[in-house]
Amino acid sequence: FLKLKSAFLTPISALCVLFLYITVFIFASIYFYKNMDLLNFIERFQDENDCFEYFKSIREKSGIICKKCGHNKHIWLAGKVQFECKQCGNRISIKSGTVMENSKLPIKCWFITIHILTSSKKTFSALEIQRYLGYPEYKSVCEMLHNLHLVMDKGSNEYTFKGLLFACVNNQIPRYETTNDQQHSLHVSFSEPENQHF
Repeated sequence: FLKLKSAFLTPISALCVLFLYITVFIFASIYFYKNMDLLNFIERFQDENDCFEYFKSIREKSGIICKKCGHNKHIWLAGKVQFECKQCGNRISIKSGTVMENSKLPIKCWFITIHILTSSKKTFSALEIQRYLGYPEYKSVCEMLHNLHLVMDKGSNEYTFKGLLFACVNNQIPRYETTNDQQHSLHVSFSEPENQHF
């Protein structure tokens, strides 16, 4: 009887060990994937200029509409750091016509925040994001989170970094006024993890 019991337990024990190894491998893969994604982000956007150039390319792909005449053809004035309408000569800043318009925050702060929100299911308060960014002014961070929330409310809330960035470019939101004691939180949910392509 003991021999039969021992023979029966051996395959079960082997299956348990195999299941344990598979579980550890899956969790290790997820951890490695997330950290590699963060490393790729840090390597791709090392400073404000990297973020500026990428944001400029997103704006050009999305199309720029002149607020003055409605024309959609522009040239880039590197010396002025602005777009210029080919029709009427009206000049447009890099943030104009997007959710970043009127924001005092550097583009890199927006990029970091968007990456944080699209890489986690955690809910973040404005104070938490302010600490992550190391930015001294709470109100500007609070406005940014509020505007991002408004953008995500218009869509499915299942955004990648690039997807949310395109949504930010294609949506303009009025300037948001708040007091220092107001805090806003965001929650972005995912149906499945997606690889971020920058």
